[in-house]
Amino acid sequence: EDGPSWSGVTTSLLLSVIQGSVVYALFEVFRSKQSLESCYNKKSFSKPHRTPEKPGSKIFGWIFSTLRVKDRETLQYVGLDTYLFLRFLMMGFKITSISGFFCLVVLIPFYRFGENPSSSSTGYNTYTMDNLPDNNWKLWIPLIFWVSFVSMVLYFMNLEWEEYMPLRQHFLAYGDVDAPVNYRYTLLVEEIPWEKRSKNELSKYFSKLFPGALVDAYLCIDLKELDKVLQKRDDIRNKIENLVASQEGRIPEQKIGENEIKSAGLFKRDTVCEAYCRLQDELKNLNESAALKYNETLQFLTNLNGENLSELKAIVPSKAKKMTGIVKKEKFEGNEQKFKIANEWSEIASGTGFVTFNSLTVKQSAIQCELSGVLDNMVTQSAPEPSNILWENVTMSQTIQKTLRNQANILWTLGILFWSIPVAFTQAIANLEGLREDFPWLWIPDQDSALYGLLSGYLPVILYLLLMILLPIVITLSATKFIRMKSLTEIDYYLFKWHFGFQIANLWLILIGGSIFNQLDDLLSDASGVIETIASAIPGASQFFFNILLVDTFFGLVMELSQIVPVVILFILRTIKKDEKRSQRDLNSRYDAESLVWGKLFPPIIFKLLVGLVYVCIVPVIQPVCAVYFGLAFLIYKNNALHVYGQKAEGGGAY
Repeated sequence: EDGPSWSGVTTSLLLSVIQGSVVYALFEVFRSKQSLESCYNKKSFSKPHRTPEKPGSKIFGWIFSTLRVKDRETLQYVGLDTYLFLRFLMMGFKITSISGFFCLVVLIPFYRFGENPSSSSTGYNTYTMDNLPDNNWKLWIPLIFWVSFVSMVLYFMNLEWEEYMPLRQHFLAYGDVDAPVNYRYTLLVEEIPWEKRSKNELSKYFSKLFPGALVDAYLCIDLKELDKVLQKRDDIRNKIENLVASQEGRIPEQKIGENEIKSAGLFKRDTVCEAYCRLQDELKNLNESAALKYNETLQFLTNLNGENLSELKAIVPSKAKKMTGIVKKEKFEGNEQKFKIANEWSEIASGTGFVTFNSLTVKQSAIQCELSGVLDNMVTQSAPEPSNILWENVTMSQTIQKTLRNQANILWTLGILFWSIPVAFTQAIANLEGLREDFPWLWIPDQDSALYGLLSGYLPVILYLLLMILLPIVITLSATKFIRMKSLTEIDYYLFKWHFGFQIANLWLILIGGSIFNQLDDLLSDASGVIETIASAIPGASQFFFNILLVDTFFGLVMELSQIVPVVILFILRTIKKDEKRSQRDLNSRYDAESLVWGKLFPPIIFKLLVGLVYVCIVPVIQPVCAVYFGLAFLIYKNNALHVYGQKAEGGGAY
């Protein structure tokens, strides 16, 4: 049968329900086990003051426990970002459930008996707008429904806006309960000019601009060498802890086993005592080295306050000259000590600082005013809370960041324009007949077998999903390691923007086929023709979106609830090494509540809401499934936000 059919929909529904039922049964068995607390109730250990009572062990008990937590309690437990995310899911449920009810009682029966004489209006299409005759009065019914539906959507969006504004204002005034108070009065200052790059000069500058309002000012220092020593010290500390834990707290005179050698990174010739003593000596030396480097830096910064930074700036060699060794001798001839100070100052003093005031009004004035009168100097913004900052990136120059961001943006833009190439590659790999020809030794079932049909249908989907899983990881790495953004919120927003861009590229690929780049000529020469092509392709693509929605509703969401992946990882770790032989630090790390990554989470959910908005009149059978999706998503993410996830950084509903 050509075009959309019920067979594909029912197959997706059946497989998803079976898989989801098995996973849910495992969830009900596992969630009450004490040994799996680190998977299902980890937030009660990391943030006990922001975690409600553990759900009951009865079947479906988690649902009633979740629903008993009222909105204001939820806000206190999960923070504003997560609370607004849950409200977004509830808004999606309200929109799709109300419209879904009218689809069931009005549109679906109306379309079913539309009596379109066209031969294409059979089977699946009898429940779509395609079953209505052309130029018939019956087309007024979906039009009236659409106008009413849009009015309802705007009404609910306005309600959310009215709820959001006071919450946002309260957050800006008081912050999150777990965040320190001082950060709300603090500025993040970028591109500090060289002559102001010391604590003393920075304090003088802002004291002069805002008399009596300055509390303190700090310049961020780049201490790469000290960081390396501290990292090495932490590695040695972990080896000692792993060694002691592997011997269950005892250090006997015996040879070390292979497992202990691998886990602690030791030498085979050592006894446990010898290894322990050697590691302790290394730890002592590293502690002394770290203390020495810290005190030297502290003393240097103290002495720097008495220096004229303008003079130091004049004799600082550029990075290019340092690399080539070309430095004008007349600048420091006879004054090598001054040159040494200038050189060290240029190495560690960054253009980033934090300035704290005693008034929110003064802080806001400093954000809105041009402080230096020089372009790209003293650029200010509200400081993120300390847990939101990536401290290893805080000294990165904003100017360099902009250059790197532009380079990364070009790469992601090209990726979106030519997205069809990696997707086509995954489909080519998943071609069973192609694999049979290229790899004759590979066992592939017969074409007539049910297994062949299952593999040919699922293998491309699995490879495509793996590609989509890798995509946000790569975008996040580019923001963290390449651009070196300074806050988790900034990285989340960057991920959201480009992740959503690739979602649009997927939509284009599904509706039109081919890359966006290949369609640029048509877009520029005949934009209306492209719009007509998209409009004509939307009904035909409905089954694909329907199948995706069914899989995510009855399997994807259950996987999120069940936390099966962390359970499997924990089982593997315990198989490799028993908990009794792991260090307490290692065991405690299992209870660190992970954050919901908004840039990864929001785009697919927004995409599903768009599917509901687009197809509500065209293919109304999709809308009730959208309602089930958003209803389950609200329950599942609320449960996990209360008991599993704990945000490391709070953006205050900036999304």
